[in-house]
Amino acid sequence: MVEGRRYTPKSDALPERLCQQLGHHGLKGAVLIQPSFLGSDNSYLLNTLKANQSNTSLKFKGVVVLDPATPPDQKSLDSMMQLGVIGVRLNLLKQEQVFDYKHWKPLLSA
Repeated sequence: MVEGRRYTPKSDALPERLCQQLGHHGLKGAVLIQPSFLGSDNSYLLNTLKANQSNTSLKFKGVVVLDPATPPDQKSLDSMMQLGVIGVRLNLLKQEQVFDYKHWKPLLSA
């Protein structure tokens, strides 16, 4: 978990539990969104997507958080897409009045 986070979960959100809940409610999949308390370390999300790629009854897609200061290369983006990543979350909380596009331009141009 990142330093200075505004939120710390009280328990783990396990993929197995999510799969049970989806099945219980007759849902066929979910979009998993990287939580801000994990910052731009998307390894848990990406590992969960990878582990569930062969799941024939449930489909998962993902939304990652990327560090605008170090945009990923095209190979990394392609790898994430192959795992099911369909979007990027821009964590702009408390930046509404000071949003600087130049800060995000390298990432948004990737």
